[in-house]
Amino acid sequence: KLTGSDGSSFLVGLVCCRPSPGLVCISATVLHATKGSYGYKLNNILTALLRGTASSLYRQVKDHYIPNNHCPIFIYLGGPEPLQHISGVTDLVADLARQNGAIVYSLEHRYFGQSQPTADLSVANLHFLTVDQVIEDIASFARTHMSPDPGFHNVTLFGEGYAGGLAVWTKHKYPELISVVYSSGAPVVASLLFPQYDLHTTTAMGPACAQSLRVAFDGVYTELKTNPTFIKNLFGASVLTDTEFLWMLSEAVTIPVMNGDTMHSPCGTMATAVLHRYELMEALKYYVVKVFYPTYLSDVGPVVYSSKMVARVQKSLDTAPMRSWLWLKCSELGYAQVNPGPTGLRSSMIDEQFFAEQCETVFQKGIWPPNVKAFNTKYGDPDVDHTFYMYGAADPWQWLGHTMTTGPTALAHVAIGNATLPAGHGFDMKPFPHDAPVDWQNALWFASQEIFTWLH
Repeated sequence: KLTGSDGSSFLVGLVCCRPSPGLVCISATVLHATKGSYGYKLNNILTALLRGTASSLYRQVKDHYIPNNHCPIFIYLGGPEPLQHISGVTDLVADLARQNGAIVYSLEHRYFGQSQPTADLSVANLHFLTVDQVIEDIASFARTHMSPDPGFHNVTLFGEGYAGGLAVWTKHKYPELISVVYSSGAPVVASLLFPQYDLHTTTAMGPACAQSLRVAFDGVYTELKTNPTFIKNLFGASVLTDTEFLWMLSEAVTIPVMNGDTMHSPCGTMATAVLHRYELMEALKYYVVKVFYPTYLSDVGPVVYSSKMVARVQKSLDTAPMRSWLWLKCSELGYAQVNPGPTGLRSSMIDEQFFAEQCETVFQKGIWPPNVKAFNTKYGDPDVDHTFYMYGAADPWQWLGHTMTTGPTALAHVAIGNATLPAGHGFDMKPFPHDAPVDWQNALWFASQEIFTWLH
């Protein structure tokens, strides 16, 4: 990856053909992703309260573009994090863009990364961070960049996770504007509590791994009762409260499983410890400090799990993305990943009260619970045509997703992986492995054929 003087990124490399006949090989080439910004109203909803305009970052890839007035526009929606993935280079979107002669835009979400519309992340300013506002941002960008021919539908939205839900909700609100949606691993409903997250990932990691982690956690619980300062220092997490520490540990052992990330899963470390009869709590400490922190928390460390640290309002802080994402969950979406009972790994202390206190500590009293019933009445799992929903079998977000085909142009598939390549969250949006399971290949080939048909 090379960076030009104007901030543009040049990615050089060979992308191999996928073994799916519907997808097109991208040969060795230089892909130029230009950088730009798009303007939007700070308040799209009530013009009487308009407090100015703002802009967000986007990246553009034109390597597959065939110039004409009917050129398909592919828009990859960034999720609750700074825009790091430039879509249209080495991913499924690149294959589909080549197949359809499309131009690809990657949009950064308001209040994340460089797309900060306000001076800080105070509660007063975060009131402009809502799903409604973001949908209007997407619609405004689409109107600006779509074909000038009013009779030609050519805007396709792509999104992973929450951003996949945004894609579906945007098409639901503006069916005349958005022609096709590809939604990967998306929750399409809000849910106050989400115990299935822990239950699903615990099942996906397998009984042996889960049992070794339970033994290790029992050791942590014992130490936490007798010497909490020692055990938190041992894990480099002295900034966390006892309950925040347990929350962080539960995230450390389930996030890689959710992502199908076998290279950084705790199960390898724990299996080695069991084989050689090492102390399991020590093995857990080694995994968290030496594997999880560098892989998933490299920029910020465990402080991202501290409500005290996330309560700070400066948008330049490393904890800013967590603050913005937590606002969306506390104010609209819920998704509290609580303990599911004895079959899960999360501590029983990780309950609704924990998340309510977290929201009120970081933001303000009374913000919890969000009105998920009202949100779902407006947006929850809408009947949207020309939409392809893809989930991996290891992905717990399918529990809040659309996993059943409900019409000839409302298609869904849950892809099955294997022990080496489990189909985790957003598996289809990552560079495609040459030894991908057959079900992956067939599912993505089918999706590409359907999208091509819908666009043409």
